[in-house]
Amino acid sequence: MIEPDSGWTLLSIDDLGSRTGTCERRGCGTDIQYEHLTYHPKRGYMVVGSTCIQHLTKKDRMLSANLIKIYRNVSAFAHQSTWEKGITKKRKPYIYATYNHHKIRIYGQEPYHAFQLHLKNKGERRYTFGEIYQIKNRSTLEAKELAYIALKGVLSTDTEEQDQLRNLYRELITSP
Repeated sequence: MIEPDSGWTLLSIDDLGSRTGTCERRGCGTDIQYEHLTYHPKRGYMVVGSTCIQHLTKKDRMLSANLIKIYRNVSAFAHQSTWEKGITKKRKPYIYATYNHHKIRIYGQEPYHAFQLHLKNKGERRYTFGEIYQIKNRSTLEAKELAYIALKGVLSTDTEEQDQLRNLYRELITSP
């Protein structure tokens, strides 16, 4: 069967953390870090890399580029930010990091975490404390990533980016 070069639908993008995946496009077979799960009504499902994703529609390519940028930002924040330790008034330990002038707190230990966003308006001294979100069966790294995605979603003024972040959060929180 000849692979169609248009009409594909991008379903999801997964960051494998390193080049451990393989592009399934005929004749490619390249090692890939970002798996783009695609679907075509006549071909079915196929996983391709960042280069071969160009066989999708222009709109899907733009979505793919935006999602890759979001994934890279999430990964960079979780791995490269300075995470400091703190203790609550009730003597419970937590870690926190600052993004711009906002803070993310991560409570608990693996596999049970919770996170809380502390938002600060420019020129104000106090933070607005958001609600605490429970995260079960996740590593500390995953808790950092989910909290960052939530913060970016709250701060974004672009509805398309908010939708992408919301979908990414849902996908990550519901995956095993």
